[in-house]
Amino acid sequence: MGRATFILLKEVANKGFDMQAIKTPENVPRLFDLIQVKDEKLRPAFYSVLRDTLVAEDMDQAVRSACEN
Repeated sequence: MGRATFILLKEVANKGFDMQAIKTPENVPRLFDLIQVKDEKLRPAFYSVLRDTLVAEDMDQAVRSACEN
């Protein structure tokens, strides 16, 4: 048997996530900002899982970004 995870759109829509762009070290993009959706009502579901996960170009940039205060 497999395993599945479901996200209820009604539930995440009511959470009031602040999905606005944020300032990141070295202007590293958030994974959430890179995703393009056809229906805007899906954005909170993606944000509920990805949050502020950054996408670095390489390990050096990832370490610098993680260590920056």
